[in-house]
Amino acid sequence: MKLQLDSLGQSDKVRAQRIYPMWDVLVTLKAIAIHCVVYLCSLGSLLPGAGQQDKNDKCPGVIEAKLSTGRRIALDAPVELLLRPTPNNNHVDPVTITFDPAPDFSVEPPTVRLEQNPSQAQQVRIVLKGPNPGLIRLKARATGWATSCPVLDLPLDVGFASVAHIKATIPELHASASELDTTGTVPLDGNTVKYFRLQLLDTSSKPLSVGSPVTVLLTAYEPVLSTTGKNWTQTQPTLIAQDQSMSDLLVFRAPSWAQAQGIIKVELKKDSGSDDLMQTDLTYITKHVWWIYLLTTIAGALVYSAEEALLGSGNDLKRFFEILFEGTGFKLVVALATGGLAYVLRETDTLGIKLDTSTTRGYFVLGLLFACFGIEAVFKKIRSKLEGP
Repeated sequence: MKLQLDSLGQSDKVRAQRIYPMWDVLVTLKAIAIHCVVYLCSLGSLLPGAGQQDKNDKCPGVIEAKLSTGRRIALDAPVELLLRPTPNNNHVDPVTITFDPAPDFSVEPPTVRLEQNPSQAQQVRIVLKGPNPGLIRLKARATGWATSCPVLDLPLDVGFASVAHIKATIPELHASASELDTTGTVPLDGNTVKYFRLQLLDTSSKPLSVGSPVTVLLTAYEPVLSTTGKNWTQTQPTLIAQDQSMSDLLVFRAPSWAQAQGIIKVELKKDSGSDDLMQTDLTYITKHVWWIYLLTTIAGALVYSAEEALLGSGNDLKRFFEILFEGTGFKLVVALATGGLAYVLRETDTLGIKLDTSTTRGYFVLGLLFACFGIEAVFKKIRSKLEGP
């Protein structure tokens, strides 16, 4: 730099002394900028989602399990294990996998060595330690692989449908139609709300805890299901958590109309939502909502009043309506009052007759009989006293 300045003139020297310090500053700033970029890039590789590769890309391979059937495994049949490379790898080194211990079953052998060659598939067997749990979770670890690499974590059906049955925690929902006839079921009143859970039981009717989460899908023919008691639907999913025997809380609302045998279909699936474990039905009996019976009773009383008006009209339609509505509709008012009174006294034997009030026909006859037994005459006497001489 000094030799170049000496070769310049005085004015050029002054100009150069002004320019070159600025050049040194620019070079320094450029170096700092490059350093910052490199640092930020290295920092970005540590941030989630920034420069992060798929976890499977860092895993040497993938371990697959082939079951004896698509839905479940047979305890007398082996489970085949295969080692395959990931889509970004053409080769994966042999690996040793070890199965996690479980309280309900063991795996034989507990450790196997897998190679990439498909012909080198290894077989293991599930051996139960006690009563069949129905559903287990097979988990394994691979030696030398990162803990984030997917190895084995499979829910396996080992005969769930043969050892489990489901029951609601309220007696109004029955697990089978036969219980409706054998347990003396009392029908639910229409619009009655009940909170319940679903419980898994074993063959001894003891709670059965599942070794893997179970998704439960309930389907009814009417919107009678909910989880909050506010929004009612025909289809309601719920969950039985791992190591539990009961589902989350559910709500049932009886329909407004009577049903001799209502049905709620129950499907139990693995936590993935596929592969059915079991299907069953819950059945129930309901009555009409109370005001339907009240209206039916009043209808019986109205029919009697209409019959009286018809007999007194001599088949004259105009005269019929005159009688029916005379005295500001006195007969209609009496029929309404008679029907209401009959409904209130439905559980008594006021008339010396005990009627079957389990059907709408029984309520209709009840209103008709109350009107027949001179209730209108009582109201007429009350009316005359009120009106005076």
